[in-house]
Amino acid sequence: MRSLVRPQDGPPSIPESGHYICSGRAPLAARASRLRRMYVRSQHAALAHGNPFLWLRKERPGGRVFSAYVSKATSMQVVMLIFPNMTQLDLTGPFEVFARFKEFKIALAWKTSDPVTDGSGLKITPSATFSNCPMADILFVPGGPGQLALMEDVETLDFLRKQASSATYITSVCTGSLVLAAAGLLTGYRATSHWMSISQLAYFDVEPVAERVVIDRNRITGAGVTSGIDFALTLVSRIFGEERAKLVQLSMEYDPQPPFAGGSVINSDTALIEKLRNLSETFQHQREIVSQRVANELKGFTKHNET
Repeated sequence: MRSLVRPQDGPPSIPESGHYICSGRAPLAARASRLRRMYVRSQHAALAHGNPFLWLRKERPGGRVFSAYVSKATSMQVVMLIFPNMTQLDLTGPFEVFARFKEFKIALAWKTSDPVTDGSGLKITPSATFSNCPMADILFVPGGPGQLALMEDVETLDFLRKQASSATYITSVCTGSLVLAAAGLLTGYRATSHWMSISQLAYFDVEPVAERVVIDRNRITGAGVTSGIDFALTLVSRIFGEERAKLVQLSMEYDPQPPFAGGSVINSDTALIEKLRNLSETFQHQREIVSQRVANELKGFTKHNET
């Protein structure tokens, strides 16, 4: 993992007592007393920039190096955007993983407190509105057909920018990455999306990466729909360590064994891929047009601000 602090600086002091949330290998995660003895590589720790995590590093005899994040906080705020016509599994897969960690406080955020109807008719009730939503440590955006409207929704994009300003992790699943890109939050990063839409990331100066989960610094993105569980397990393993992530994976009995070969553009029959492309052609064309338009507007706005 990449440090959020400068390695050339000296160590700050660590309080002698308090509850710590940490991730990394067991020798670090076990006790706060051990953490207090660790060498912290920056006196300008990320806390100074609104980041609740410290990057800790300890070198052991023989050259072994252990590292971890540690927080003086007792909880982390997860803000999950919900919106009309989203794909609920983009949201509920990660939600199920996050909800199994007592350290997470989860807010489902939308403009109003009225129930939101997903693309298949499932109603989900927000627990926060844009006006009263707490600031995120982890910001998450799902995808779905409703993503198209969000890419030009000024109120939603402004909300995401505000939340991202102090978030430790900025994340998405499926075409939620296009919404983050429309807000200018993925520019210069590597990211993924649903296989039918991933190429559109390039319009926003984002490097498309056709992988199930893509990590680039504090941006973590998942591919299409079902990858949400993989994304969430990846994220919690970085925060709480691999063992706790594995426990949750086992408790959910997450051991995918699909009844049919395929499910990915990489291993599916060519004829099947083309049939799905044809069925989705009209909507995907709309996505393409909107992505190009929004990307051009974003670049023009950025260029104007730089002059």
